[in-house]
Amino acid sequence: MKKTSRIYKSVEAFFIKNKWQFSIDEKSNDMHMEFQGIHAKWICSAHSYEDRNQFVFYSNIPVQVPKEKRMLISEFLNRANYRQVIGNWEIDLDRGLIRFKTSIDIEGVEFQEKLINYVIMPNVVAADKYLPGIVSVLDGQQSPKEAISFIDNAAALKEDTSKKVDFENKRR
Repeated sequence: MKKTSRIYKSVEAFFIKNKWQFSIDEKSNDMHMEFQGIHAKWICSAHSYEDRNQFVFYSNIPVQVPKEKRMLISEFLNRANYRQVIGNWEIDLDRGLIRFKTSIDIEGVEFQEKLINYVIMPNVVAADKYLPGIVSVLDGQQSPKEAISFIDNAAALKEDTSKKVDFENKRR
């Protein structure tokens, strides 16, 4: 992100207004911040592609998947992606890193706070919702199919997870 870009300035203003503490990568100008969910704390990253009019937000899951479990976790993430309306799960098969990505193309529109919120909030809610399933599969407690079924059944029985995350007090 260029500090002078329209997207960068809008995202920076959003984080400042909402009291999100963030750091800036001096080489890329990407913004990084901690987020405390219900199930874990992780690092989020905000990226801007001004030349393409795109904003991307990642939740970087705080686990590194061992080589022997990467195909198993890939199955879990693929099953989770099938249910996603907004965003998608990614795994770096070489390094075992997992992240959840949401993004928006803003060509021809005013990039408002509401749009930034629509990218960030579904991201952190989805990351927090699926984190226990990732851990359960990694620990061998459940198969990918069982973990997704458990998450789906728990979600059907409970209210929307986003109502349980206190965004005001969980930001770091």
